[in-house]
Amino acid sequence: MGWNISISEHVVCGAPFGGGLAVIRRCGSKDILAGGVQIYNTAGVQIATIPWGQKLPVGLGWTDDEKLLLVLDDGSTLLYDLLGSFIRTFLMLPSSINQKIVKVCVWGHGLAALTDQMVLQVCDDVGVAAPQVYQMATGLSSNRPAISMVVLNPRFTSSGLVEVILSTSDKSVIIVDSNGPEDQLLQGRIQAPIVDMAVAPNGRFLACFTATGILTVMSTSFTTKVLDFDTSTSVAPLQMDWCGEDSVILYWKHFLLLIGPYGHWLKFPYTRALHIIAEADCCRIITDLSCELLQRVPGAIEMIHRIGSTHSAAMLYDAMEAFEDGDAKANENMHSVNSAEQLNVAIEVNILAALAELEPTQQKRYLRAAIYGKAFCSNSVQDGCIVSAVRKMRVLNHMRRVDPGIFLTALQYEWLAPYALIDRLLARKQHQVALSMCQLLGIAQDKVLIHWACARLRESVAAPTLDEHLRDEIKVHLPTRDCALPYVRIAAAADLIGRRRLAIMLLRHETCATEQVKLLLSMREYDCALNQAVSSMEVDVIHLALLSIERALSSAGVAVDSFYSLIAVHKDASSLLHALYREYLLRGQHKHKLLHNLFMNPSLPIKFSEAGNLAIKIGYREASRTIRFERMREAIALYAQSRDSQFQAKQTEEHLDLLETQIEFEARYGVACFLDMSVTESIYNLIALGASQTSLGTTLQSDALRIQRRFRVPDRRFCHIKVKALAASGQWAQFHAFAVERRPLIGYRPFILALVNCNQPTSKVLKYVDRVQSVDERFSLLVEFKLWRPAIETASRLNDLEKFIQLQSSSCNDPQLRAEISQQLIRLGGF
Repeated sequence: MGWNISISEHVVCGAPFGGGLAVIRRCGSKDILAGGVQIYNTAGVQIATIPWGQKLPVGLGWTDDEKLLLVLDDGSTLLYDLLGSFIRTFLMLPSSINQKIVKVCVWGHGLAALTDQMVLQVCDDVGVAAPQVYQMATGLSSNRPAISMVVLNPRFTSSGLVEVILSTSDKSVIIVDSNGPEDQLLQGRIQAPIVDMAVAPNGRFLACFTATGILTVMSTSFTTKVLDFDTSTSVAPLQMDWCGEDSVILYWKHFLLLIGPYGHWLKFPYTRALHIIAEADCCRIITDLSCELLQRVPGAIEMIHRIGSTHSAAMLYDAMEAFEDGDAKANENMHSVNSAEQLNVAIEVNILAALAELEPTQQKRYLRAAIYGKAFCSNSVQDGCIVSAVRKMRVLNHMRRVDPGIFLTALQYEWLAPYALIDRLLARKQHQVALSMCQLLGIAQDKVLIHWACARLRESVAAPTLDEHLRDEIKVHLPTRDCALPYVRIAAAADLIGRRRLAIMLLRHETCATEQVKLLLSMREYDCALNQAVSSMEVDVIHLALLSIERALSSAGVAVDSFYSLIAVHKDASSLLHALYREYLLRGQHKHKLLHNLFMNPSLPIKFSEAGNLAIKIGYREASRTIRFERMREAIALYAQSRDSQFQAKQTEEHLDLLETQIEFEARYGVACFLDMSVTESIYNLIALGASQTSLGTTLQSDALRIQRRFRVPDRRFCHIKVKALAASGQWAQFHAFAVERRPLIGYRPFILALVNCNQPTSKVLKYVDRVQSVDERFSLLVEFKLWRPAIETASRLNDLEKFIQLQSSSCNDPQLRAEISQQLIRLGGF
């Protein structure tokens, strides 16, 4: 596979998990030559070019989702996708700081940059719209600078924070996180400064190359030293990284040195310049001619092919080969697998070997061995394992082709997961491959179809197509199924490229009314949004539309009439808006103007009565009397405009008159006992005040009569009020005068009741009872108010048997009186 580049003259950076490869041409003046930044896949096919006219970046790197970061020395950071499209730019350094970026490390979705003043600038998520950058002090300076830098991913740290590891010129290592730096004080454990470092893929170990040529491997907690290996050279390697999780690979000009966990090593000569890309279980070696994979022999393959192996998997593999060659040795080999458990293990190991193998021909041999062994196994558990393995191998083998050029091992595929692999295919616009993969693995295809539709819409910008044609094309490729597709995302993409009409057409196929209305609102298609909300018959959606439209028009300075004219054609919407505004009032929110405008807007049926009611309700919430009276006058004017509200207008006028009269009384008499009282309570208070303001008795009586005449209080009702007020205030002289001045309209019973309620002596009560002319009525009053002795005497004078029977059945509990009643009954022949 020809790369058509010279690695020695370029800066190369590769993404993990078979991702893209970024190449930048290097030259002596550090200016970028024509050609910019080239992006290749693992098959050496150029898939994108980023035009570049700036100086050489200080660093570059790939995020986990295959976004390319280019960092300049002034802190400018540019983010591109895999196809070279610019995403955004942000600053790692504030413009006010006079510093330069000298080292850069990219991990996951984050970026760490070291300045020439030994200050760390860190961004934990470069993928968000507005990345947040914070500073971490290192405790270093130009007198004690950092020589190399690596980042320990937060998922590997005990604190959950990103940790930056810096080697220093005084033979130590500093770990820096947001809590500050921590010096590991390694001067006694290493003999020279560390010039290069690399973190293992599992985050457990750190490889360090010292200035004296010693490779030291220790735990990232710096508590354990695993290995010291003397490379016999003080020349620092051009590149050092991990090959899997247990080997370190170092590159010097013309050769690679691979050092294993126990100090074993292998040397690989290379006549051409190369670049190493570390993977989770291997490493890729990029030259100008090829992309090679260096990997420890997988355990399953080693079990089968190790010299003299007697493992059941090796016996099964040999039996399959003998069977295919027609050799009777096949039966002998199968007999050596002497248990069902061993046979199951043998089948499983051959399946794993097939997955780990990179050559399709050899993959088939391992699978044939597994299928051959399955013929001797009564257990069908392995059926699903074989089918699953075949599907994975089909996916992996297709990914390893020149197109799409994503070279993954089986372990990387497991770690990456199918969904992430689909995302990588979509980033490369490999929609057909992604769709086939979804069908093969039984994964929902919605994401792929939506991504294809959005990509098709973006392509239409360069080659204009009629909206109807695009809509029909998308509909053909997105058939209606049980699980409806979210057309709102496609419509949003159409609106983003300026095809508003197409977006509205696509939204008609969206089944979720909420999402449909939300997008229409964001597009400022208010009429259409309200139509869809009302059509959905969902109250929450209609509320969302109404409030969003009202807020948007209000913030834009649009007249409120336009909003009401918009909802005028929707009776249900206007009714809900009424209910919503009333709810605001119940919650005490001061939004009565909205409801008033709604009642009085000419675009809607004008509701004078409701507007008047609202004015009175708001008036009574005001603390100021002046404002309250203004609201009441406003209500009177509103009621007067409606033929059906004349009664309300008249009543409101009278109530306002009463309030003004009450304020007059409070000012005249110096008491606060009139405002907001009823007519009855006002008369009562005027009469009762005579007890404390005797000098104003005549005036109080005159005002009480004025209230009676003004508000047409009947004479009988007025008498009842006066009796109660005089008795309650203790004005007994006036009480008696009122009772004797003429025969009361209400009779004497209210007087007697008032005396009894005020606990007046029985003698006074009897004086008023005696004024009752009717004997029967007088007797009834005596019984009602439990005046038993006068009642007995009255009945005796009349010799009335019925009255004594009534007394016998009364609630009188006095034994002497009851005995007397019984005697009278006997006397009159009641028994």
